[in-house]
Amino acid sequence: MSGNSGAWGIAMWKDGRGDLLSAPEEGISIEGGDAIVPYLPTVPLGCLLLPPDGLGVPPVRSGDVAFAQRDGVVQFGDYYEPRILTFQVSVDGDGCPGCMPEVLDTFLSLNGTTPGRARTADKTPLDIVGDLDVRVEAALTDWTPAAVSTLIGKFNTIGNQRSWRFLVLTTGVLRLVWSVNGTSTVFTADSTVAPTVANGEALWVRVTLDVDNGAAGRTITFYTSTNGLDWTVLGAPVVQAGVTSIFSSTADLAVGAHTSGTTEPLNGKVYSAEVYRGIDGVLVASPQFDEQGVGTTQFQDAQGNLWTIVAPAVIAGVAASPAPLSARQKVSRLTEEWSRNCDGASLAIFSDCHNPDALDAEKVYNGPYIVHGRPRAAQVAWRRSDIGGADVTLRFDCEDAALRLITNSDVGQFWSGDHTADVEAGGDGGNMHPNYRLEGLTMTLNGGTFTDAHLASGGPDGGSYFNRNTIAANTSSPMVMDTTPTGTGAIAVVAGQSYTVSWWAQKSVAGGPTSRVNMRWFDAGGATISTIAGTNMTAALTWGRHSETFVAPVGAAFLMPTLAWSGTALVGQALDLAQIWVNEGIAASGPVEVEVVGTLCVFPVIHLFGPLTAPINVFYGPYQFVYNVDVVDSVTIDTRWGRANTITVDTTQNLSGNYTSPLDPGTHDFSITTADPTDTGEARIEWYNAVVSG
Repeated sequence: MSGNSGAWGIAMWKDGRGDLLSAPEEGISIEGGDAIVPYLPTVPLGCLLLPPDGLGVPPVRSGDVAFAQRDGVVQFGDYYEPRILTFQVSVDGDGCPGCMPEVLDTFLSLNGTTPGRARTADKTPLDIVGDLDVRVEAALTDWTPAAVSTLIGKFNTIGNQRSWRFLVLTTGVLRLVWSVNGTSTVFTADSTVAPTVANGEALWVRVTLDVDNGAAGRTITFYTSTNGLDWTVLGAPVVQAGVTSIFSSTADLAVGAHTSGTTEPLNGKVYSAEVYRGIDGVLVASPQFDEQGVGTTQFQDAQGNLWTIVAPAVIAGVAASPAPLSARQKVSRLTEEWSRNCDGASLAIFSDCHNPDALDAEKVYNGPYIVHGRPRAAQVAWRRSDIGGADVTLRFDCEDAALRLITNSDVGQFWSGDHTADVEAGGDGGNMHPNYRLEGLTMTLNGGTFTDAHLASGGPDGGSYFNRNTIAANTSSPMVMDTTPTGTGAIAVVAGQSYTVSWWAQKSVAGGPTSRVNMRWFDAGGATISTIAGTNMTAALTWGRHSETFVAPVGAAFLMPTLAWSGTALVGQALDLAQIWVNEGIAASGPVEVEVVGTLCVFPVIHLFGPLTAPINVFYGPYQFVYNVDVVDSVTIDTRWGRANTITVDTTQNLSGNYTSPLDPGTHDFSITTADPTDTGEARIEWYNAVVSG
């Protein structure tokens, strides 16, 4: 049991039998049971020690409970007592050096100098003309700034491209400015009081614009929040006479300044921003600056908007420094959390992944492993004094059957070497479409009334999809969704080549419209050549995949697939679309399938092989992340460790999105899209399986 340089971590999860512990992550379910919500300490409490040489871990026998660390070495547990796991934890008085990686609180740093800002280019979902809902978490250096400071806006005075902007006046009062025609004739509304907040302190601020309050007027309401979830009205709502609207401009959506960064620069920190179409409506932009690595210059938000950081603005970070705890406080917290669930808990053992010097051979992953049982009271042995620290013994009585890895000897199951899957980039048989999940796209109303939403889960692969619910039926047909920009912003193609488009559709009740795809072709200059209507296809009451092949006409250089519902929607009917795919050839291709067998979730390792052009979207199961830099050679993204590297160089700062979630048992899709549909690189996913047996 020597030679292992990886460190251990422990998380104890309550089994859903009573009040749940506070949890920064969502619960999971084991074998269809109650949700298990993880408790993770917010500060390092101690270093879990490896079993000393000589303690002995005999070969796993039938009936034993065994765990494997992430480096694959089965090496802990006290088998002198049946099904009792013993852990030795070292608690030091001055913290636990090396227990955790340095944690940084990141943010968009703005110094009040032009043209510093974060920006994303105009596109249809951002062109809000009705009700508006804007939220920003910021920490202004001075909340009564020396000059008017823009928090966020879609506003450009050049060319009369004014839509709206949300700003802070020198008095600290919040203001919303908007235009109905893009000109200098603008409307304004000010909060009736300034927020109460100290200089340099973070605060969520929000404004909503109800363009038609039902009383021949409009209502503007300002809010504050400490968490972005629970909102308090700031002062009183501002009611003005006359129904209004917002001009649909071509201006960028920008954080920290407006008019290409030349006007009203902000001095302070911005952690995140959210823009909704409608009050509590559809989220169309959500840059999370606090989720980006220090120095990030480009990233995509959850809606697929590509954000660029314009200097001197920068993604910066400060060390997240929790208040230091004494050894007695650490031991008290550790033992309390360990012993509080004597009525039943689940235990997960994993590597805390902080060791940057671990060899590749030590990073082989067989887990995580989870066992049910009851923790015993912790035993504490103090070293000299409270300041000197303590050695804590934690024991866990296991009630589960044995945990073991699936091997080739298990009938119908597979082992590590067989558990890989490859998917090609667009130019080599993969998906050429840049927006696989239809993020941020809208559909025409055609005289009807609908509630549209991009739902985060429930799609064909468990992930997101576009949902339309019918309030009043459309009066014309078809209702269409353009899935790419027009002209040269569409998908590059070759005249005479066959292209197959696939998509998923379902509806809640039978009848109503049919689903189809139309193809609009453009020449090399971006001019429209023709639009070809596809074949109407009946959508079922459950998800079904549809495909149709088209031949690029003479002179075609770009294509734009348009998804459509042809016919009249039924009142109360839901119409759903998901996962568009475009590939060369007459045969429809699609994501590769990842089959996770056994009873435990798996954390995959994903390899990207160039050439791949950023942003590179990776979809695994219901999760999605973006690698924001071109891949020429290869990059490895390890969801187990939550980091990326190119051989020896850590490139985690180039990641955004969800790259740390496991896949539950079952079948999952795996695919990638890139900014260049002619890319010929590929991606590979690797995983391991495990079962509970006995």
